[in-house]
Amino acid sequence: MSWVRWDCIVLPKSLGGWGLKNMFLFSKALAGKVAWRLISTNSLWTRVLQHKYIAPLSMLDWIRTEDKKRSRVSIIWKAILQAFEVISKGLAWRVGDGHKLLIGKDPWSGSDGAHILSGPLCNKLELRVLRFLYQVEDPQTTTIWNQGWCDGVRIGLQGDLPGEWQHYTQALKSAHIRLVQREDEMI
Repeated sequence: MSWVRWDCIVLPKSLGGWGLKNMFLFSKALAGKVAWRLISTNSLWTRVLQHKYIAPLSMLDWIRTEDKKRSRVSIIWKAILQAFEVISKGLAWRVGDGHKLLIGKDPWSGSDGAHILSGPLCNKLELRVLRFLYQVEDPQTTTIWNQGWCDGVRIGLQGDLPGEWQHYTQALKSAHIRLVQREDEMI
């Protein structure tokens, strides 16, 4: 009996392969689907997992934490965590009313890294109790076509921080982010 390379076995029959599924990739895809269901639905199963592995954190706080590892967990949970590492790279927010989107931390759809603010600026915003996107909306400059955002001077920034804030608000404008009357949604 001759040996056949795995790459040939998993090729479709039309391309000369055996048409078998690559079980490694298939199991990763299934774990990814389970991880997405965990963060996007509210079923009995997700509530049980949240209670067992995520509590006392809320789902949003858990998603935002860096260290999700726990000792003595099931093989299924380990697979979900590995899949979540892949999913989290593509997570973004569809901006609605801005009540869930953290300034300087959470990516919005199309942000391409422009959502990340420096530590000093984030600290300054925290001191001013500005955490969520809706808190920096400027109703005076908002028009029917354009969402207005508070400038750096108005929220009390000094030094280089107003320039970085202006870059952030410009990225919001370039992405056509507009606050509307619906909840922010993770996509």
